[in-house]
Order: sequence, then structure tokens, then C-alpha cells
Amino acid sequence: MIRLDVGVLRMRTVLCCVLVFAQAVALAARRKSYRPRQRAAFRYRCEMIEDAEDGDTAGWIVFDADPPGDPINIAEPKNKTNRVIQLQHYQTGYHLALPKMLKRGHIIQWRMKFRTNWYMYVTCQTNMGKLSVRYTPGTVSGRLADDPIVGLDIPAALKDWVTVRRNILTDFRALHPKIKLQGVTDFMARGDGYLDDVFLYDYTDGDGDILPDEYEKDHRLDPEDPRDAKPKHLERVIALSPCCPPEEDAGKEAPVVDEAADAINDGKRPKPPSTADAVRRKPKKKTPKLTREEKGQVRKELQRRYADYLSKLTHPKKGTPCTFRLRTGTVISGAVEKATHESVRIRGDRGIVSFPVARIHPDDAPKLFPKAKAHQKALAEVEDIKKSVLDQRSVARAPVPRVVPEAVGIGGETGDNAPLESTPTIDFAGPSLPVAGVDFGGGAETSQNAGGISYNPSRAITPTSLKPTLAMVAKWLVDHRAESTFRVAQRIYAKQSASAVILYVRCHAEFIDQDAALRLNASKAVQSEWVRCCGEAGSAAPGDAHVVMVGDAERIIGGSQPSDAAAVWALPY
Repeated sequence: MIRLDVGVLRMRTVLCCVLVFAQAVALAARRKSYRPRQRAAFRYRCEMIEDAEDGDTAGWIVFDADPPGDPINIAEPKNKTNRVIQLQHYQTGYHLALPKMLKRGHIIQWRMKFRTNWYMYVTCQTNMGKLSVRYTPGTVSGRLADDPIVGLDIPAALKDWVTVRRNILTDFRALHPKIKLQGVTDFMARGDGYLDDVFLYDYTDGDGDILPDEYEKDHRLDPEDPRDAKPKHLERVIALSPCCPPEEDAGKEAPVVDEAADAINDGKRPKPPSTADAVRRKPKKKTPKLTREEKGQVRKELQRRYADYLSKLTHPKKGTPCTFRLRTGTVISGAVEKATHESVRIRGDRGIVSFPVARIHPDDAPKLFPKAKAHQKALAEVEDIKKSVLDQRSVARAPVPRVVPEAVGIGGETGDNAPLESTPTIDFAGPSLPVAGVDFGGGAETSQNAGGISYNPSRAITPTSLKPTLAMVAKWLVDHRAESTFRVAQRIYAKQSASAVILYVRCHAEFIDQDAALRLNASKAVQSEWVRCCGEAGSAAPGDAHVVMVGDAERIIGGSQPSDAAAVWALPY
């Protein structure tokens, strides 16, 4: 009996060992079979903001010169083949002016090496207006008014170069969950050290952890869980996504990063895209582009004109009495304590209060922030020069703005001015192109020229003879909807003055808060379509089709000049 029990025990032991061995072999086989798949790649787009290889500092502006210190383009001390931007002091503010708003991409990257404290600012146009996300050393995050402050857990003093990549949209939504980005407009920095390779990336990152979704799927990570973004994966993604120079990737498909070549043991290359995929992929429309040298000239001209305008403007000084309005309508009175590029400190009855530029009403901002007004005027003129260069090249005409098709109410249909139920939004690709000779001091309640044409933006019933023309404009708004950026109009209605047929556009608050570049392009697009509709309906000749953009309190903020319908303008602030 005892011998039988021992035999059974031995048999059970052998069976257990066999099962354990089989499980170990199966587990090893699964681990061996896991390798990044042959399609282990991710697509991305990259926009070079600054790489310092042009040898100059064109586009860089000192917005806070206390203490003074200009940016310098030098060879990197330990790598003479690479050029970097040297910043002089951590309290000095440096602003890199972008020639146009970058609409594609929400992932920013830069390299830096600073000896003392540093700050980085990325300013974006959003559905809440212009806001900045501020990156600082340490781990403390917070907010300054509506601007999020993000601690990067990086020391203030850096012995070696550090590469930072951040998802701007994720950083904004930590403070504003429903915010939408329309584009990146500015990059600013404070620091004593070196800065290089400022890039803007565009790829799919659903969970906001900076890892591309394609990369996460290929490495068996969860593209909806940001907690799996380990440092080794972040370093790998940064290494796999270099930014090509603009002239190399102009007109090409988005680069594909292939990590299979160094990860697959069998040595096979990934399969090329199928013919069906190539057929479905729409060819890119070729548009004229500036060369690297021309971009440098544009930046230099922008810097020169900015300095010229700034020297002619009055700067607020300490102790100067001032009164201004906030965007909410509140009136603030007091004496200027300190004014910078980003905020103004006012000494009032209750002490010193700081107001960021985003909270101040656009009509009162120029007298407190002359640098912003100078930059807007200089940018408008430089964009005009840029347009003339591209037109002479005649490679392709600028893309026609397309309008979001949504339900449109037409003023005068029922005796009142019907609001736009779902306000159309215009997406304007390309830079703002100001009209030469426009008086930027424009904007009055009523204006008139020598020919008897006058603008009166007060609400009125659209004449019956103009209703078909107005309906054509409404249909154009509906049929040409594209991606939504900001709402332009609340109501539209038409009037007649002498021989002119005038379309009045009651502007939405989101449109009024945009910069002059977008507002000018919007006004031009509406005026161009109004001319076409008037011509087809026989309502007016092209020179008699006027458009008036109306803001708060029935104030004219843009549109046609009374003397010339085609001379479209917009307030520069």
C-alpha cells in the first residue's frame, strides 16, 4: 500500500514538471514572436520654427529689455558644426515672431541649455482668444489668469542639452477642458543660455501622452491611456521623428518613420503602400513657397518695420493715469505701476492689480500695449510684400477661402433681421494681405464719400429686390463649409445707398476677438462673394457691391471703403 502511494506521488510529480515545462516553452515562444511588426511606423508632419542654421536672428524681438540683451546666433561651443541662439539673461524677454499662424500641429519641441532660471511661452489662437501656455522648471503647475503654467520637472540650471516635447492641447485642457486650438502664433523665452531646434509636430495622439497612436499600437501600449508613456518610449519617439528642412519636404507626402529596419530580426523591409491606397490619397495642391533666403529677408524686414513703428508710439510710463475697459465691460481706473508685453499693473484705490493683455478690451489694448500694435502693423505690411513676391512667381494662386455650410438666417425675410441659427465659420488658409492705402484708423458709426454713398449699420429690413441676392450669399455660405475655426456673423442684411448695394455683416464676438490677419481675410472673402452674387442677380456692378463688417454698438470695424468697394480693410487691433 505504501509502495503504491509513493508510485502515484512520483507520477504526479513527473506530470507537474511536464506541464510546467510546456507552459514555459509556450511563454518563451510568445515572447520570441513579439517584435515590432513590419508596419511599425508612424506618420507625422513637422514645421521648423527656428533651427539657427541661417546664421542670423531675423524674427527675434526683445519684448522686455530690462536688463538689456540681444539674442545672438553663434556656433555651439562644443559642436562647431551646429548653430544655436544664445539668450543673454533670464529676466530679458525674447519673442520669435512667426510670419503667419501655424494651423497644423499642436505638439511643440525645443532643445535648450541654460545656466540659470528659464521660462518658455507658446502663444496660440483659440476659441477663447489668444492664450499662452507657460513652461517653467520644477514641478509646480498653476495658472496666471487664463494662461496655464506647466512645471516640466527639469532643473533651472542645465549642464547638458535637454530636449522637451509637449502636447500643447493637453496642457491647455488641464485648465480649459473644452478649449480648441486654431493655430500657434508666437514663441517666447526667457533665459541665460542656448536655444535650438524649435519644431511644431502634427500626428495623432489621442491620449495626449506625446506618443503617436501608431507607435503605441505597434508596441502593445494603450493609445487611450496616458500612464503608459514611459521615458524610454518618449526618447525613442523623439529620436524617430527628426524635422526635415522646409525645402526638402515641400510638396512631398508626410515623412514615414520606419523603425522596423533596426527592430526586425529577419531583415525584411516593410511593404510599400498598396496601389489602392495611392489612388485614394489625394495629390497635394502645389502653391508657391518662399525659399530659406527669402524667409530670412521677410523676418529681417518684419523686425525693421516693427522697430520703426515702435519708435513712433507712446509707451505707458510709471505713474501715468489711465482708464480702460476689460472684455467684460468693467471700467478700470488708476495709475500705471508697470507695463510689460504680457500684462499691466495698475495702482488703484484697493492696491496694485495686474491685468493680462487677454482680459483688456481690444479697443483699449493699443494704448497700454504699443508693442502689440506695432507688431500687427509691421506684420500686415510684410505680408503685403510677401504676397507680391508670390504673385510674381505665378506658380499657383492663393487658395480660395471656403465657408462652413450651416443654416443661415437672412435678414428681412420676416420683417426682422434673423440671426444665424448655426453661424457659418470661414477657414482662411494663407497669410493676411492688407490693401495698400487703407486708413487703419478707420471704424466709425457712419461714413460717406463724395459720391453720396454712406454706411449706416443700424438694423433695417432688407429691400425685396435684394432678397434673392442675399439668398445667394446664404447658399454660398452653406455650400462651401470647411473646417470650423471661429464664428464670423450673427446676422446679415442688405441696404441700398445711391448706386451702391451694401451687405452688412453683424460680427460675432469670436470674430471680433481674432487678430487683424484673420479678420481682414474674412472681410475679403465675403466681399468677393457679394460681388459675384450681385453680378449674377443683376443687383449691382462690381464697383457698387460693398460689404460692411459691424461690431459692438453698431461700430464699423472693417469692410469696403466708401470710395472703393474692393478696398477692403480691417481694424489692426
